[in-house]
Amino acid sequence: MAPIELEHRGFILDEAVLEVLPEGTTVVSTESWGLSAWTKTAKIDAVERDGTTKRYFIKCVNGKLAKIHIWGEHFSASLVASYAPKYGPNPIGKGLYQDENNVLTYFYVQNFHDMDIKTPPDPAGLATTMAMLHRNSESPNGKFGYPIITGRGTLNRTEHWHESWAVQFTYLLKDLLELDNQINGPWPEFELACKQLIEAVIPRLLGVLQSEGRNIKPTLVHGDLWEGNVATDMNTGAVIVFDFDECMYAHNEIEMGTWRCRWATHFNSPIYLQAYQHELEPSDPVEEFDDRNRLYAIKAAICDSAGHGGSASRQIAFNDMLYLCEKYAPLEGLEKYDATRDISVTGIQDTYDVMAGMDPDTIDPPAQSTCTSCSYTEDTSNYWTASIYFKSPENGTFKRVPQMANGRLNGTLLEQDGGLTVYYMRPFSGSNKKTVVPKPGFRMLAGDPTLRSKTGNFANICHRCLQASDRIMGGSGAPCASTDTAAFPSKMCPGGIRATIIFPSCWDGKNLDSPDHKSHVAYAPGSALAGDKCPSTHPVRIPQVMYEIMFDTTPFNNPEYWKNGKQPFVYSFGDPTGYGAHGDYLFGWKDDALQRAMDALGTKCASEDCTKVLKIQDGKNAIGCTKAQIAKEDVGSSTWLKSLPGDMPIM
Repeated sequence: MAPIELEHRGFILDEAVLEVLPEGTTVVSTESWGLSAWTKTAKIDAVERDGTTKRYFIKCVNGKLAKIHIWGEHFSASLVASYAPKYGPNPIGKGLYQDENNVLTYFYVQNFHDMDIKTPPDPAGLATTMAMLHRNSESPNGKFGYPIITGRGTLNRTEHWHESWAVQFTYLLKDLLELDNQINGPWPEFELACKQLIEAVIPRLLGVLQSEGRNIKPTLVHGDLWEGNVATDMNTGAVIVFDFDECMYAHNEIEMGTWRCRWATHFNSPIYLQAYQHELEPSDPVEEFDDRNRLYAIKAAICDSAGHGGSASRQIAFNDMLYLCEKYAPLEGLEKYDATRDISVTGIQDTYDVMAGMDPDTIDPPAQSTCTSCSYTEDTSNYWTASIYFKSPENGTFKRVPQMANGRLNGTLLEQDGGLTVYYMRPFSGSNKKTVVPKPGFRMLAGDPTLRSKTGNFANICHRCLQASDRIMGGSGAPCASTDTAAFPSKMCPGGIRATIIFPSCWDGKNLDSPDHKSHVAYAPGSALAGDKCPSTHPVRIPQVMYEIMFDTTPFNNPEYWKNGKQPFVYSFGDPTGYGAHGDYLFGWKDDALQRAMDALGTKCASEDCTKVLKIQDGKNAIGCTKAQIAKEDVGSSTWLKSLPGDMPIM
């Protein structure tokens, strides 16, 4: 075959593609379309025999696994369409040709959809189409597995059928672990945990699904249902799923494994899982659903680790293995599960900075912390903040933006490597000033990492464009004033950028946490900053926590980076707008120290000086309290990265 002479923008169409298009189709133009790590993709504009216009999407792959990839996706997409026609784009055909460089290329063509991949899809819409596929599909032999070998990127899955889901899942995991070991090298502690997981945990946790009268149905699943494979059709508003290259007949709950992973920014919201479980209830034992979800997330994390050597996913998977081993099959010699590395506990997805108490425990940081980076020694609370990265408009590489120390509270701390300023406040009015300090284990989150547009919550979290004179003291005036912005500043800031995180000040008085880390707390009506009255649903006044983080963006004040109203910064969790800025707080004050300080406000404790009530440490001791980076990954502090840490997508 040979290339076709027609209008093209970045993609040359081979005449072999015409053979799979409907008879009488005339191709008008082609255009390179979309981004993919493993494939070349394009849009085809065509006219059908009757004169109507039609668009197609083509995916091209070459290399050792190209045939497995393309043949597998075409087979799977056709199978999905037979069970749930509206679940994804309808397949048109597949084929192969030699491209302009004489390289054998396999291709797959499907209907084209204008898709919104940035806005979180409708939870109910996604759940309905997922459930349709899971209900309608039937394994051809009643077993778990798949009739053909499939693959993605450098990964391919061996072909197995088995009546036992526990056995079939073990095959899947072993394939991934073998490749992960080839990519990332041996790790004895990890290998011991893998062995215990395979030999003891999986038979117990998944084996029970098909014992004592219980049974589960092998159902067709997408296999890689992360946010990057789900979108909204811009013409119909319907949820649409794509990239069917990891389908299999499996336990339907494996579909939600990726929703727990570190790259999830909105699928990890409880509303998505609740919507699906409204359609299909969890399998028995229901009480073990979360543990099964953790196990399925391990598979997804290992897949990511094998495909992206050196990513944090391997560390996260290891910690999740330790959790399951401790619960279902304890083994002497295994390392201990660490809740501070568990993103389902901390809410931390990717590159963040942790301040204050080091070595925090799940419930009580003071019991575990050996030091604190705060001024007052009694404060071993944990304060999490997202990192900011500069994305080069020239080549798309990333560099971590350094933090600046805020010199307002202690001049000696100007030597420190960044940090933040934390405020504990009470209402400014003359009434309702009494605050109640929560118990150990209390945690909360402010902000929403999924936001990409302005909401009514602007006053809670904001960014300030600092002047050169503000560089040391962080600026003056009320936080989140009218001159501040919810988004990143749209102009160069001579003194850097200050981010402000304001937490709720009202508590339900019962729950130390909630599934979304937010429902158990609330902002006082009418004011983000210590409003007068708490709502009846959250009647207990707690200290208002606020912190400020100063980022030194001045090295990137090149006018070329700020053309056409664009700004070059992105948060580490993939937010290029700034609207998703958020913070996490884990209470960790020793004994009654914080209660004493709050009670003494206005008398023995005034503004920045509480030394009559609390113990202050030397600045050098605070600076010396550090915790080593957990993930063995370059985070771009002194180097340029090709992608955000953990290959976090920008969306």
